[in-house]
Amino acid sequence: MAFTAAAQTTAEQIEALRKEAEQGNADAQYYLYLSFAYTSHPHDGRRWLRKAADQGNAWAQYDLGNVYENGEGVAEDKREAVRWYRKAAEQRHPEAQYMVARAYWDGDGIAKDQPEAVRWFHKVAEQRNARFFCRWRNVIWVLHIITAKASPKTNVKQCVGIARQSGMRI
Repeated sequence: MAFTAAAQTTAEQIEALRKEAEQGNADAQYYLYLSFAYTSHPHDGRRWLRKAADQGNAWAQYDLGNVYENGEGVAEDKREAVRWYRKAAEQRHPEAQYMVARAYWDGDGIAKDQPEAVRWFHKVAEQRNARFFCRWRNVIWVLHIITAKASPKTNVKQCVGIARQSGMRI
């Protein structure tokens, strides 16, 4: 079954997703969450998100980390957020790896451990994920940590140069 973007999901598609989700399809559960997340029924969405995350869907685990980090319909819980980010990060989800690195760097939801943070920042950089790295704030953070050549004042052109020198294809 092909899934469409949540914003374009019809009632018929929602019903098909629900059937797949009820049979345990983690991808369908995640897409059903996306279909409900920003509607008047976000609780229904979070229920499906949790099911998909529990089954190991990395995107669901990352999103569940965001839910706990921001207290979206649940009590804000930084430790729980990091726990879910880490599950997704261990599956090579670049945004989750970045969130784990930042948590270790800042000691937010986990004991501060900058050497461990650097290890996670390296994992992010090794993936060379173009979509993720197009967010310049992320690039600057990662490059600053692993190369000490960038700073928050680094401009986009300098950042691209440092990234290319570091072997990233941007």
